[in-house]
Amino acid sequence: MPRYKARVKFNVSLKIDFCRALLILLLLKQFVLG
Repeated sequence: MPRYKARVKFNVSLKIDFCRALLILLLLKQFVLG
C-alpha cells in the first residue's frame, strides 16, 4: 500500500520538523537567558 507508506513518511518528516523547531527554540532560550 503506497498510500499508507506515503502517509507514514509524511508523519515522520512532520515529527522531524517539530523536533527541529523545538531544538531551535531551546537554543534561542539558552542564548537569551545566557
